[in-house]
Amino acid sequence: MRRSGKYSYVDGIPCTQGWGVSARSSVSRYSASCVPGGTATTDGNVDWSGSVNGIGYLPPFPGEDPIPFIGVASAKSGEIINYEGEILISDVTITIPVAGGTPITWSANFGVQGELTKSTSTAYVDDEREPGPAGKHGKVSIETVLDSNTFGDVDQVQSISIMFRRGVATSVEDGLVYRDSGNLEADINFVVNNDDLEVAAYAPNAVNRVRIYVTPSLFYEFDSIQFSELSNFQVIRDPVTIISYQVNGMWTALRDRTPAALGEILLPGGAQLYGES
Repeated sequence: MRRSGKYSYVDGIPCTQGWGVSARSSVSRYSASCVPGGTATTDGNVDWSGSVNGIGYLPPFPGEDPIPFIGVASAKSGEIINYEGEILISDVTITIPVAGGTPITWSANFGVQGELTKSTSTAYVDDEREPGPAGKHGKVSIETVLDSNTFGDVDQVQSISIMFRRGVATSVEDGLVYRDSGNLEADINFVVNNDDLEVAAYAPNAVNRVRIYVTPSLFYEFDSIQFSELSNFQVIRDPVTIISYQVNGMWTALRDRTPAALGEILLPGGAQLYGES
């Protein structure tokens, strides 16, 4: 039946903007003497994967274990359609459009454990009523001296992205693909309007604790970030353009410290995404 995506929602994930899935078979083609002048195909294993995107700064994160998935295609009375199963999120990107001032958004990719099945029994709706956060409050703050707990703001930040991912290992059972998660990785990048490439706080190979603000008072804290690249430095006369470049960094759970310990990632509000405690 033809319908719009106006009811798009994933149960338990507030402020969903959209979701989608694909089911792909590893059908293969072969040539042989038994197929003179032609080709034939064989059945393949079916791999379900998908994505979901939404508004906010606390998306579903790549985890070690699969999570339930209920994707709503229609919540209209008498026309309920949901697709249900289990998924393993592989990566998520949070986008903070500081200069644009538009909402903070996120997008996540996932693999389905086996397959999704259609259900028409229950109407799921989003009960969240909090307004979406504006990207204009985004800010990058870097510790001025490592372990000093004193942070300095980076000037002229225009946009910020945060990426979390886990590699996945796959296996096949009864013609369907299943996944197990790998280790947590995180990257950050931000664009600055600046003609100075010699900024010690984020010079390549510099290691610092970094806070990324998503509201005037709430932030992600990474212990620590090792900065890896200053890219896309642009000096353009026509059309006249502000000189800018992108700063890239990778989260490291280990760095020199006394006593030796793992670093951590703290979410806005203080919950721990990674750490020893």
